[in-house]
Amino acid sequence: MKKSIYVSSTFEDLKECRSALNAALRQMGYEVQCMEDYLATDQRTVDRCLKDVDQCDFYVGIFAKRYGWIPPGEPASITELEYRRAREREKVCLLFLLEKNAQWPLQYVDSDTAKANRDA
Repeated sequence: MKKSIYVSSTFEDLKECRSALNAALRQMGYEVQCMEDYLATDQRTVDRCLKDVDQCDFYVGIFAKRYGWIPPGEPASITELEYRRAREREKVCLLFLLEKNAQWPLQYVDSDTAKANRDA
């Protein structure tokens, strides 16, 4: 039975990283769950993401300098909610963090970095 991996990150800024990671994981024989594969549905995005985290064997988070979108009525970004759900469910979590002083395109840097830089 294939092991499943949920890949989480903010989207636009890490599109290339996500694509490379997803391709490598699939080539290695893993089933990859990620928002790029979602079809239009009546299910709320947050609910769909958290359900996929619940069903995965592993969680992989890629984090840079954006916090992510906070859906109306939610206390945190989808990216943070996914990570916290993985921790609550005691999933194996692999995290890839952009080095603190790394150069990064300014259009992908939040002006308020307090949330993106806080400890998990």
